[in-house]
Amino acid sequence: MNSEILYQQNTQIYSVCDKNGCVILEKNKKSYRKLNRTASAIWDYLKISRTEEQIVEYIFDQFDVSRDQAKTDVQDFLRKYQKLHFIQKTR
Repeated sequence: MNSEILYQQNTQIYSVCDKNGCVILEKNKKSYRKLNRTASAIWDYLKISRTEEQIVEYIFDQFDVSRDQAKTDVQDFLRKYQKLHFIQKTR
């Protein structure tokens, strides 16, 4: 994934977050996704546009993981939730 690309939450998605994680729901659907702590941190961080590198650094700083693991987790999240249209590229 290109570091020049920016990612952000899709504005058509509702979310509720607490200390245990987030639940996200598409406005016109009856299904939802419960996010684990790492995915919730990424989701919350994407309230404004961020590059993949910024997200990786954020996860590396917030959790006890290697940079490689943070990068893998972020790439998996971006791929999965972009495919579901929960996040979008902004540039």
